[in-house]
Amino acid sequence: MRRVLPKVMAVLAALALLGVGLGVAVYRRALTLVDERVGKGSWMVPSAIHPASLRLTPGGAFPPGTVADVLLGLGYTRVEKPAAPGEFSAAGGKALVVARLGWPGLADVPSQPVELTVKDGVVVDLKRRGGGGLSVVVLPPSLLAEVRGPDGETRKPVALEDMANTLREAVLAVEDKRFYDHGGIDVRSFGRAIMANVVSRGHAQGGSTITQQLAKNLFLTQEKTYSRKVKEAFFALALEERFNKNQILELYLNAIYLGQRGAVSVLGMGQAAQAYFSKDVGRLSLEEAALLAGMIQAPNAYAPDRHVEKARARRDLVLKLMLEQERIKEADYKRAIATAPKVKPSVLAARAAPYAVDDLTDALGQQLPGVDLSSDGLHVETTLDARLQKLAEAALVKGLDRVDAQSSVELEGAMVVTRPSTGEVLALVGGKSYARSQFNRATRGKRQPGSVFKPLIMLGALHMHDNRVGPDHVLEDAPLTLTVAGKAWSPRNSDRKFHGQVTMREALEQSLNVPTVRLAQQVGFKDLVAFLGGLGLQGRVDPVPSLALGVFEMSPWEVVGAYSAVASDGNYRPPYLLRRVTDSAGRVVLEGAPSQTRVATEQEAYMVRDMMRGVMDRGTARNARALGYAHPACGKTGTTSDGKDAWFVGFDGAILTVIWVGADVPVATGLTGGQAAMPVWVDFMKAVRRDVAPPVDEPPVGLVAAQQCDDSKDKALTACPNQHHEVFYADDAPQEYCALHAGPADRIEALLRAIPLRMKDLFGAIQD
Repeated sequence: MRRVLPKVMAVLAALALLGVGLGVAVYRRALTLVDERVGKGSWMVPSAIHPASLRLTPGGAFPPGTVADVLLGLGYTRVEKPAAPGEFSAAGGKALVVARLGWPGLADVPSQPVELTVKDGVVVDLKRRGGGGLSVVVLPPSLLAEVRGPDGETRKPVALEDMANTLREAVLAVEDKRFYDHGGIDVRSFGRAIMANVVSRGHAQGGSTITQQLAKNLFLTQEKTYSRKVKEAFFALALEERFNKNQILELYLNAIYLGQRGAVSVLGMGQAAQAYFSKDVGRLSLEEAALLAGMIQAPNAYAPDRHVEKARARRDLVLKLMLEQERIKEADYKRAIATAPKVKPSVLAARAAPYAVDDLTDALGQQLPGVDLSSDGLHVETTLDARLQKLAEAALVKGLDRVDAQSSVELEGAMVVTRPSTGEVLALVGGKSYARSQFNRATRGKRQPGSVFKPLIMLGALHMHDNRVGPDHVLEDAPLTLTVAGKAWSPRNSDRKFHGQVTMREALEQSLNVPTVRLAQQVGFKDLVAFLGGLGLQGRVDPVPSLALGVFEMSPWEVVGAYSAVASDGNYRPPYLLRRVTDSAGRVVLEGAPSQTRVATEQEAYMVRDMMRGVMDRGTARNARALGYAHPACGKTGTTSDGKDAWFVGFDGAILTVIWVGADVPVATGLTGGQAAMPVWVDFMKAVRRDVAPPVDEPPVGLVAAQQCDDSKDKALTACPNQHHEVFYADDAPQEYCALHAGPADRIEALLRAIPLRMKDLFGAIQD
């Protein structure tokens, strides 16, 4: 009866204002709009774009970096004693993190503390604090960006139970102390407001309940007229008919306007908590909650980052009302009122990873026709690693600033970082400054790849050569003239010299053009084009000799995709940014992982990687060691013959990176890939691998590595003056030690080295 009587009184008051017949029609129309806009959850909630969540399993790989670095990259807060969602503590390889152990659509799963231990990049222990082990934990990431409409509104919807209780009490105290006692219209307050306006001959104002304010925010304009006030009353009644009080309060707290931050309108307490205090709304203190509640009346006038004294006075009024209404104790009131506001604003207007977000939203617009990303409240999980994204952006800007003075043209750059074993894009940077230029050079800028294409030619040759060949395959570096379209074409090496007979390894390490063209000729240009089609270049490359030197156009995105086969196990995995899209209920709407294609064997891919390690240690990228990067890595520099494009491709067992540097209008920069692009990679990887070494790249079954004497071609002894590391198919590897340089002591060394092999052969014969 207590709930029915206020509703009856409210209905009677509204009907008296407008007449029974018209009132019923307006009420029915209000019910319809409430069902359409609120009942279906379609009230302008922007879709949220997130970096990749962190999936942890015992024995599974952990991202590069310390445990603390990775969790900070996810947006978690480091504290001494974690208690709230999103907090963690860490020491060495151990961490205690509080989170809902899944994302998204798991709002009903309570947060809990999880202990995890990481050693050498592997999760070795995963369990509840003080409890049993866990087979899998998915840690939710922070927000990367929101897809907003043209009005620039942004809100972060939060469940009522996840908001600080003091926030709810503060809002009720100052905005609607009888909220749970009226039926949507507080007749007494409404009557007093009407009388006050009649006496003052002003427009209708004041007396609005929380339900009425919600109705105005969702369905009506801000004009102060009697007709709008009447419509507001009917919408309030419709809301009360369709929702219970807690649901209405939750809608209100998520919809209320709370100020302007640059070009962005802050809507909802969840976003306001981040905007003004950089914290989760569930962790607001009493004084912070009262300050936000006080802003509702005039958000920009009481903005705590611009009008500190006004905001404090309004906050103190809210605290006083809470005390008078017995919502807080006097001791809490005295402590809160004595505390000066401490504002820690966050940046809302700027998008993180803006180039990636632009490409992703464009793609989603095509893949999800009829979906409005700015209002449908979807959760978009990307493959981006938030920490690596920041490191990549910083490395590219630093690198471009460093070489700007060395070039007479204004330089730009692009960078794509992937996980080659899956194709997931971990970081994407489309230029030096998004504010200056939104053109995404990483995905849309197509330039000649030059010498960074040579390892792909080597992979094709290893896979398609008529005779099984390896890195020791001999090529001739001597003058070569071919006929192309009726004209003579003669490739030249960058040093303008010829080097006689060289191995495939030497040709790649020193980036020799002529022997690379000869290798492509041996395989056949048409066959190579067919092979390259499997690396994502279908229809992009012509069967001409210059293809061996990368004389055609590719984007960094295409280069990183093609290299996935080299950097992993011989499978081509197209790069992708989208992991999945889910709706507000957690239902999967779209998944983004493409299929993979086998283009080469594990052994062939490993041989190319091994040659590219030689590029880093002895070849054109050896300066990376002088710049301070000591971990094992594969790399290849690239500079086009006209000097317009500088490239570098670098990777280890887990991270593949492609970097391009040049001018937007193609002109000679005077810089090589080793000068302009490789130092960017070094800076990036030094930050990535600061604390955790990359995984070891062991030869796959069927290959053996050995030191080979350059003169005898046998296994090298210590005395061999010229020797090098080489990788062979097991049955092609040299079996005997070098006799050419063997003295008495060396023969003893060879005998001792051979004992394990002889014993192995003996035991094999016994088993047979």
